[in-house]
Amino acid sequence: MLVSCYLIQQMVEVMEGSGVYWYPHQRAYCSAFKTWAGYINAATDIFFTKETLAISCTKGNAKNGHHPLDPLVIEALIGRLCYFIAILTELSLRK
Repeated sequence: MLVSCYLIQQMVEVMEGSGVYWYPHQRAYCSAFKTWAGYINAATDIFFTKETLAISCTKGNAKNGHHPLDPLVIEALIGRLCYFIAILTELSLRK
């Protein structure tokens, strides 16, 4: 009997208590960026399609017809970004 073994990755929360999840390799991919802008752009691309981003903005804007992005995801990414910036700041202070 041939048994196939697959590495099953367990999803983790973007920020504890947020209810928004991603895979560890997605977090590692974003963390490889050395600037907050690179980090947030990579994270945004994970959670939203290019089409969704083209017709949306972070909080929505009735004037130009843009729809808001999912507020749970946005708040989780903001919290994660603040954590990422704190780590970068700490690392730069150690130099």
